[in-house]
Amino acid sequence: MIQHGDSQSRRLSDVSRAQPGDVTLQNLLGVLVTKLDSCRRLPLFAFEAANEGHTTCARAFRDLADAERAALDGLLDHLADHLAERRSPAERNPAVSHLRDLDPEESTMNGINEDRS
Repeated sequence: MIQHGDSQSRRLSDVSRAQPGDVTLQNLLGVLVTKLDSCRRLPLFAFEAANEGHTTCARAFRDLADAERAALDGLLDHLADHLAERRSPAERNPAVSHLRDLDPEESTMNGINEDRS
């Protein structure tokens, strides 16, 4: 779920449905889901490799995790910009400016937790 302060939140599917026919948006959202999954899984891979004594592989997984988080940050910027470009001036203020508040550690394989309490 994308958080918008205390009173408003949206799911990625809501964002997608609000922009029908936008293939670029669909692609951005698809990559977002993949990046979130990688950000969730790579630290686990690093932990497992380290526990098995494969320090070089563990370091490689940590480096990949850092690179994925940096790529995710850039992707979120592009996604927010793309959504801002598609909205009418009246809609621009409450949009998805808080995409950067997403925490990849709290994400599920589907991209976003269904319930953030």
